[in-house]
Amino acid sequence: MSRTADRSRFLITLIRVFALVLIGVSVFSFWKKWNFLENATRTTGQIVDIDRKESLGKDRKTEVTYYPVFSFLDQAQVEHRVRSRAGNNPARYSVGDQVEVGYLAQNPTDAEIIGEWMFWMAPVFSGFFGVILGIIGFSSRRKRKSGPSA
Repeated sequence: MSRTADRSRFLITLIRVFALVLIGVSVFSFWKKWNFLENATRTTGQIVDIDRKESLGKDRKTEVTYYPVFSFLDQAQVEHRVRSRAGNNPARYSVGDQVEVGYLAQNPTDAEIIGEWMFWMAPVFSGFFGVILGIIGFSSRRKRKSGPSA
């Protein structure tokens, strides 16, 4: 077998493995999000601040991401203040906006804004790219040596 064929087979195998890993990450992430929603207590919260984070982008320009900070009252009427894990640019929320919040009763600081599209971003994107790579990797067929027919 030629060196080029070996490289091609290795690349296809790598694409297949990466596709399966991404699909696995998607399924696991989806399960975690679904489990959170099934167990979360829902309430209304309010955006109380916007946390601005600057980072250096690939082109050496400063990139800004805005993270909403929200507060809500749990079932015991204790107020909690949480910074969202999901950030946007431009900022999606303004101070004073009402949001739907889900939190776990045993750990109210593990709260998320439910209506945020970024809540589902990890399972959707990893699943999408896993399927695309799977189509590429599993639809490519190895060329078979054609020998003389008997």
